[in-house]
Amino acid sequence: MKTESPASTPIVRMFEHKCRLVAIDLDWTTLTSQKTIGPRTVQAVNRALNEGCEVIFCTGRSRAQFERYLSHFPKLRYAIASSGAVVYDVKTWEKLVSNELPPELVRQIFAVGETLDCFPFMGMEGQSIYEGSMAPLAVEYGLENYLYEMYNFATPVEHLFQWYQTQNCPVESISFYFRDHSPCGIVRQTLCDLPLYLSFPKEPCVEMNMNTADKGIALTALCKKLGITLEQTMVIGDSDNDVPMFRAAGLSVAVDNASDAVKAEADAVTFDCDHDGVGAAIERFLFHS
Repeated sequence: MKTESPASTPIVRMFEHKCRLVAIDLDWTTLTSQKTIGPRTVQAVNRALNEGCEVIFCTGRSRAQFERYLSHFPKLRYAIASSGAVVYDVKTWEKLVSNELPPELVRQIFAVGETLDCFPFMGMEGQSIYEGSMAPLAVEYGLENYLYEMYNFATPVEHLFQWYQTQNCPVESISFYFRDHSPCGIVRQTLCDLPLYLSFPKEPCVEMNMNTADKGIALTALCKKLGITLEQTMVIGDSDNDVPMFRAAGLSVAVDNASDAVKAEADAVTFDCDHDGVGAAIERFLFHS
């Protein structure tokens, strides 16, 4: 890590290039622990957009799970969803980039899932789909912070693994949630020969995407379409799946609630998600205030 500031002190390193794009993760970064967005962050993002800088969502969520947050930012135009599987123009919902899991690979992953004690989620066609019969057990599988999202913005199906056998659609991402972290290593070992990118959030969970789909690859593809160099980008995040975009961007910032391993990949550290870390970083690096 090149520069780190604890949450109690200002960020001191300036942006080395004119910033033309800021990519912001949502959960535990832009969103508070209560899944709201602080006023300082709303103001800073809208100021950046008004001054001609692209600000984009770069999230593990599917479209159905992040769409409502767009109302805070009328000029926001692009979003990277499902940890890099899809890049959207959010004004038209055109898929500008798609790196989704093909059905035959999904079936291989689900064959493994059927052998595990897991709570499965999948992103498909912009929807988040989960095993409906397991909803009462969500807290046991580490989903206590996502109950509102699950019940209001996700779609339950019965016998998800079997249900998918009747589908023939590519899948944006798959997540297996567990009662504890021990099965994560089993999944890593079992699926290591498949063309997957695996990430491991704070919760006992494994997120799975195509190995051609991570936030760094998606950011690179979008920048190319927009004629923006990676040196002109800043990214802000907190989790394992943010590291690829940290490594791609001109400047990377971790929120203070990120793990030490994620902070070690960042150029700077801002305040935590409950203290408008995103807003503080944008103010400091874009506006030098």
